[in-house]
Amino acid sequence: MKKNPKSLLCAIPCFLAAASANAMESDAGSLPLPAVGTIPWADSPLYLADPRIRDQDFLGSIRYIPLSSDARDYLSIGGEIRYQYQDYERALLGVGGKSNPNSMLQQRLRISGDLNLSNGLRVFTELGDNREFFAERVSRFNRDKVDLQQMFVEYATGAPAYGTAQIRAGRFVMPLGSVRLVGIRDGANVRYTYDGVKATWFTPDKARWELFSVSPTQIDPLKFDDQRDKSQDFSGLYGAAVWNLLDSHVDIYAYTVGRDNATYTSASGSERRNSYGVRLYRHSSPWDYDIEAVLQGGNSAGQSIRAWGVMSQWGYTFAELKYKPRLGLRANAFSGDDDRNDNTLGDFVAPALAPALVYNDANWFTTTNLINIAPVLSLQFAPNLKAEMNIDYLMRQSTDDGIYYLPSSAPYAPNQGNSRHVATNTNLSLDWRINRFTTVHAAYTHVQAGRALEDIGGTDTDYFGIYTQFVF
Repeated sequence: MKKNPKSLLCAIPCFLAAASANAMESDAGSLPLPAVGTIPWADSPLYLADPRIRDQDFLGSIRYIPLSSDARDYLSIGGEIRYQYQDYERALLGVGGKSNPNSMLQQRLRISGDLNLSNGLRVFTELGDNREFFAERVSRFNRDKVDLQQMFVEYATGAPAYGTAQIRAGRFVMPLGSVRLVGIRDGANVRYTYDGVKATWFTPDKARWELFSVSPTQIDPLKFDDQRDKSQDFSGLYGAAVWNLLDSHVDIYAYTVGRDNATYTSASGSERRNSYGVRLYRHSSPWDYDIEAVLQGGNSAGQSIRAWGVMSQWGYTFAELKYKPRLGLRANAFSGDDDRNDNTLGDFVAPALAPALVYNDANWFTTTNLINIAPVLSLQFAPNLKAEMNIDYLMRQSTDDGIYYLPSSAPYAPNQGNSRHVATNTNLSLDWRINRFTTVHAAYTHVQAGRALEDIGGTDTDYFGIYTQFVF
């Protein structure tokens, strides 16, 4: 008899919260310790070099294992347990007249070892096991049995007058900038990982330059280990906080992405796409903003690429009021192709989209031929409990082009009609940090189909997702 994933939904968060209850007890009456990061190699445990602090940490004895009298010589053991339940009333929004319901329970398990030496050498390895249960439709990127998720060797050197340089080679996750366009795909079990080389320079004035040449990792759920995807390549240069203007930071970047097979309404074939972007952002209160603009060129299936994208989010936090409400606005626009016969492709494509940061957790839409505007309200009920609501109005940038979906970035249908309004989404989310190790995230989306979606058989639908994550 098939088990009901909903019956496990409440049990799993309670189990993980209980598993980390000792962490709360250990921290009681002592100095507050930082939350553990979700990307293990980006979470430095050097503060645990002090034995008095290490004794306060629930898992301090394995998160920092000293190897010599030099605090920089250590081994860190980390890991993650995450269970995520997702329910799609209609996985493809009803397109094609099909219901396509899909609900599943996903399991992500990780164990990692991070060897750091005072001579600048570092070796990081992460094994993972990714499973999906009860799904009516197999979800891509959620099934990859025991495999090598990350493994790299890194060397760092530097001097105060010149900054610090790092060279990394192997397999790794690679979030860049705002992570909207180059994210980590945390909504799925298997994150975006890349095989290749990345060099980083931390300048004396606190800017960061990242130069990389990689290929995405190709997931094979039946083999150990996954291999480099030879049909794609991704290279570029990202400069973070290269200028500081009026309490704001400026990033600049240039990417090039090659794909053997890219599919659009007006073209299909091999592609070389170049992106040139700039970002201006300020994350302090009461005002915060994050604005990013990208131009794209190159060629796709014999056509010249001329595409653009603009992303922005603005907000004001009323810190003196109860629950510290933040009123904000999120507005994004991504070009589509407005003429199938002009030998120019206008579709914008993100290198590695993080859809939750642009739209919502449901991952129905991608950054091609779409404009969305969403007023946002956030409430901070407690330091560790935050809720957010937004109403997101989506429309096609060009009515001569289609509506595109994840993860393939292909159009839902070859012919879309003349309507512009795609959907109006109501999105609710809740984030609760139970303690330093454990978080809960829940999200709900109701899609009210617009005429453009109805023209291809789409209809109103709902999504609900929740996960509990324990990291150490």
